[in-house]
Amino acid sequence: MITTIKVYGEKKQARFIKRLNRFEALVECDGEDILCHVANTGRMKELLVPGREVVLRRAKNPLRKTKWDLIIAHTEKGIPVFLEAVMANRLILKALREELLKEFEGYTHIKREASYGNSRFDVCLTDNERTCYIEIKCVTLVDDSTARFPDAPTERGKKHVLELIRAKAEGYGAAVIIVSQRKDAVDFKPNWNMDPDFSKALANAAMTGVEVYAYNCSVSQDSIALLGRIAVDLGRADRPEV
Repeated sequence: MITTIKVYGEKKQARFIKRLNRFEALVECDGEDILCHVANTGRMKELLVPGREVVLRRAKNPLRKTKWDLIIAHTEKGIPVFLEAVMANRLILKALREELLKEFEGYTHIKREASYGNSRFDVCLTDNERTCYIEIKCVTLVDDSTARFPDAPTERGKKHVLELIRAKAEGYGAAVIIVSQRKDAVDFKPNWNMDPDFSKALANAAMTGVEVYAYNCSVSQDSIALLGRIAVDLGRADRPEV
């Protein structure tokens, strides 16, 4: 286990009913239908299944339209999956600040939301001589023990990867970190069938020297822990696109 983040706040067990749009879902809790916020724009069709067990957390803002956040869904086998996409960033940032990721040892400064070209990357690491840009991707989809990203086409994701290729060509460090927010992923592969353009861009990025790492997580109602590195298989790639 690398690092852990506690998940605070009042929580409730519920049953999923249906997703209303990208950000709202209806669940049943204690015999009552509750409107809740979904903090992940992915499709998550294999998780957000009618009748499936989910976990809610009360929202901090009492004036918000949705009083609860949908934070955990369970797979058909009962494996908990943390849904909030921002948690991947928080886990990696915490691990970087605690100097627990050996791949990024020696950097002295960490900046969030760093601009480069026409993109804004999740993290920029610097020291007296080096700069490294990092993009972090949250994964909820696991197919036969393989974490897959994305679960919906992502033009924005492709743009970020192409910008990382440019950064690497200009002499900067560049990396993509995939965080599977569930424990059953043993490796990571791009979701070629869902988004071949992003997948090709990621594979080509690795060919140019952009580093690609993947991690899995242990999830409970009260915490999420970054467990460790899992294997990465990017598949075939054509000539690099810059």
